[in-house]
Amino acid sequence: SAATATVHANYTTTNTGGQTVYAVTPGDLAAIYGFQGLGTTGLNQTIAVAGDSDINPTDFINFRTLFGLPIGTTTSATGTQYLNIGFNGPDPGTTSDEFKGDADTQWAGAVATNATIDYIISESTSVMQGSDLSAQFIVDNNLAPVLVDSFYNCEANAGAAYNTFISNLW
Repeated sequence: SAATATVHANYTTTNTGGQTVYAVTPGDLAAIYGFQGLGTTGLNQTIAVAGDSDINPTDFINFRTLFGLPIGTTTSATGTQYLNIGFNGPDPGTTSDEFKGDADTQWAGAVATNATIDYIISESTSVMQGSDLSAQFIVDNNLAPVLVDSFYNCEANAGAAYNTFISNLW
């Protein structure tokens, strides 16, 4: 159960079909990429995550609880804050991309366990994907030294205008 879970390699479980599942945990990630013991905790750092769907902050807290990561709060008025959710324009609500927002915020916090995660959400328009608008907002407002944007578009299929936008953004 989440209350008794700890960070450990080889987090193994069984799915409903009885098959063994080998999940990668934050501890595994640190071991695989060699940042255990490097002092890389993200303390006093901010990671901005671009998104186009609202997320449930409880998912972030449950992930951190499950793997023994520092919990903090989701409101700065009540203590250490590990997740800020901000909107660049109207709230698009929860869309089919919620899982990306969950994964990006949770795993950014798994890599840098003491960093503040600023999740910026923008509604998609007929012209531009919300995650691109979020990334542009993050860069234009210099919100953080690190930007996570897991959305993608193949350069060969994106077209010249989009490729120019991305090139200029980076």
